[in-house]
Amino acid sequence: MLRSLYSSISGMKNMQTKLDVIGNNISNVNTYGFKKSRVTFKDAINQTISYASRPTETLGGKNAQQVGLGIETGSIDTVFTEGSLQTTGRALDLAISGGDGYFVVRNGSNNYFTRAGNFYIDEQGFLVNSDGNFVLAYDAYSNTLSQIQVPKKIPSNSFKLVGNFDRNFSYSRTVFDTNLNAHSINFEFEKIGNSNTWNVTLQVGGNTVGSFKAIFDEKTGEFKNVDLNGLVTKSGSFSFQLDDGRGGLVEVALDIDLTDVTSISSSNTSADAKGSNVTLTGGLLWEDNAPSPINITVSDGLKEEDITIEFSKGSRNDTVTKWNVTMGDVVPNTVELTFDNITGDLISINGSSTNLDSFPFTSEDGMNFTIDFTNLFSTSNNFSFNADIAELQEYSISGNGDFIVQYSDGSVRRIATLALARFNNPEGLTKIGGNLFNVSENSGDPIFGNGGAGFGIIESGKLEMSNVDLTEEFTEMIVAQRAFQSNSRIITTSDEILQEIVNLKR
Repeated sequence: MLRSLYSSISGMKNMQTKLDVIGNNISNVNTYGFKKSRVTFKDAINQTISYASRPTETLGGKNAQQVGLGIETGSIDTVFTEGSLQTTGRALDLAISGGDGYFVVRNGSNNYFTRAGNFYIDEQGFLVNSDGNFVLAYDAYSNTLSQIQVPKKIPSNSFKLVGNFDRNFSYSRTVFDTNLNAHSINFEFEKIGNSNTWNVTLQVGGNTVGSFKAIFDEKTGEFKNVDLNGLVTKSGSFSFQLDDGRGGLVEVALDIDLTDVTSISSSNTSADAKGSNVTLTGGLLWEDNAPSPINITVSDGLKEEDITIEFSKGSRNDTVTKWNVTMGDVVPNTVELTFDNITGDLISINGSSTNLDSFPFTSEDGMNFTIDFTNLFSTSNNFSFNADIAELQEYSISGNGDFIVQYSDGSVRRIATLALARFNNPEGLTKIGGNLFNVSENSGDPIFGNGGAGFGIIESGKLEMSNVDLTEEFTEMIVAQRAFQSNSRIITTSDEILQEIVNLKR
């Protein structure tokens, strides 16, 4: 009789374990990436009342007689069936479809694994999960894991050239391919004969990867256009492929703006006088001597007057260059022209930005005339490449885990490929909370890779839901409840029988 009591106790205890598992499953019905658990049971040790015997010549064989002593928990399994996918439309919500892969995250020096793909970009640009664990990338070529950092600003491959071409020269710059790897590119500038056209060759490692012609005005030296393989444009745009150092090719895209470049070998200016209106044209090269004086004749329709215009250098700093213009017995006798160092354009006369195209003068004889200075420009041989800073605009993740970003300069870069891991025995993984799994002695070591066959396809804008089926869980709950009740009835029945035995003494 005592055996039935203890067997029923074991039944009640193990049904409670089943209810605990069911309760945890139901509580996580809306947990992204959650994998439900199930309980299996096995019978406990059996007490043998009589052993089995073989048949003899006079008596047949007999089976053993055993009384079971209850129930034990056989296993608590994690069921790794794939949950349904919920569409969120958020680029950093990721789900793994059609495979056994897990996202890899890192806390300190420890790597963990998860199917919950609700990720975020922190203040420093690192891709993290909701607990701040770093989401990792995997490089199959070097077999390495690394953190994913999304640069919010990068040096652009769009260059603005500033300065003056007056001799053959070369200039080196660092450019970035579509994987954000740096490459050194050499620009060779060579003048073609006596024309004011320059051949610009782009070389990487001694190999020519592109070329174009920069065409300048023969008289003023101002930039006109670019001849790119017969296509005349205002800027040069190139796209070429380089060795990525691992047996493949990677693309580099460049855009070169020459609108602030001139080509003059000496200061060259000229004047055109039409009545009392004078227009000055040409370039003032800082490294050169001042241009020769210019003689003009102005007229108000009644009389004429000869005037000599002379130029002299003023001062120069990082932003502006100043030139002085002197004209004999004229009021004002001297004016100071200030030019922007980047564009070379005139920005003020005597500190004022008004009347640049019709600055008034009065001759010694009282004749009034104006000079248009706006067709003058100033340049220098201090040549520079000014690279823009491109800002992050948007990002996306491809099916194999490529993290692709687009910047404000229009460039598209692949900065990393998300890591996925799979295991020989995924059911051997250990839950550690926070939607994370850890390896165990029975899971096997992780096998790293990227999205694709075996690992699964990464779906951006979706999240994997819990694989808990409420219908199934409530059914199992009813079964556990009834089993618990049945075991309790065995205890009360056994108690009543024991009471009857005690009452036999009366």
